[in-house]
Amino acid sequence: MLYTSTAFHDENPKTYAAFYAALREAANWINANKQEAAETFIRQQGSKLSPKLVLDIINDPENDFTIIPQNTFVYAAELHKLGVLKSEAGSWKDYFFPEAHGENGS
Repeated sequence: MLYTSTAFHDENPKTYAAFYAALREAANWINANKQEAAETFIRQQGSKLSPKLVLDIINDPENDFTIIPQNTFVYAAELHKLGVLKSEAGSWKDYFFPEAHGENGS
């Protein structure tokens, strides 16, 4: 998950839209090209990890490359109970920008 301030989002709508579109494209590409994604990660990071290990990480069902918010509301509820968040969220849409609201998030 990535985040930014409301000020940046509101003051830079074209930049935010371009970044959000690129993030969606990257997630879609990773899911469609897992082997190449593993190789790209190793090359870009100069990693010594084996391609098989990186591919296993990408294929692990616990990892999901998506821009759709998933299972975030449980954390928001806990953070409110702990006093970290001042306002209780009624929905995951309360703390994601409108660009994500069309998704089937949680």
